[in-house]
Amino acid sequence: MGGSMDLDEIEKALTGQDVTGTDALVALALVVIGVVFYVVVGRLLRRAVGRLPDNVAPGEAFDIGIRLAQFLVIGVFVAWALTVLGANVGWLTLIIVTLLVIGAIAARPFIDGLASSVVVATRSAFSVGDEIAVDDVVGRVERIANRSTVIRTRDGLRVHIPNSELVDETVTVFTAFDERRSAVDLTVAIDTDLAAADEAVRQALGGVESIRRVGSIRARAFDEGVVLSIRFWHGPRLVEGNDAIDGAVRALKVAFERARIALAPGSSILITNDRAAGERHE
Repeated sequence: MGGSMDLDEIEKALTGQDVTGTDALVALALVVIGVVFYVVVGRLLRRAVGRLPDNVAPGEAFDIGIRLAQFLVIGVFVAWALTVLGANVGWLTLIIVTLLVIGAIAARPFIDGLASSVVVATRSAFSVGDEIAVDDVVGRVERIANRSTVIRTRDGLRVHIPNSELVDETVTVFTAFDERRSAVDLTVAIDTDLAAADEAVRQALGGVESIRRVGSIRARAFDEGVVLSIRFWHGPRLVEGNDAIDGAVRALKVAFERARIALAPGSSILITNDRAAGERHE
């Protein structure tokens, strides 16, 4: 009798259609399943967050996102249970859909930033400690955060670059390999003995401590003289490149004066690098 009264009350509270004991049990089971999924979803999402790289630190936004996902899951099961009991849950469905749309729009920048940070941290060609160049920013990677990568420039400045830009833009990594190549171009007189100039260059650069090895020396003849492109290898870091270029210019000046090799009138020494970013900043 008491059970019949309870079902009658449920019927009145809903749409008036017959609600059987089986319906009530199914609805209760759906709510229980919803609670189980609420817990499971929370654990799975937190476990996924725990597997993020150490340099991608989860913050309060992660917890909020996890809670929203859990509430949406249990909301779906509650709506399903009410439908079984004969309730018109169109309004609840509308609210859930609206919340999903609003949440997706609001979370899109955060999701994009998080996805980019994960890509940068797990698949990136650089890591913390590397020296890189992105557009006009050149420096050492100090930290890869959730939404940006922190770079300390050579001037002692701290620059935050959004990870989405690092995914889309060209990034030059100076420290990707054990050594890196630079070059010094200079123009000698048209009548210069190139064999003697080649020997003088190799002897001069061989004595520069910051240069690991001398590469090729290419010659190109023009009306105003012969351009010698002198290539050499040095350590990968920016300071090592600077030291090598500085040492090369000084050594070449002394060697050419001793060998009495004259530069072409009006010419100057041009410093180049194997990468455009390095050319601008070394």
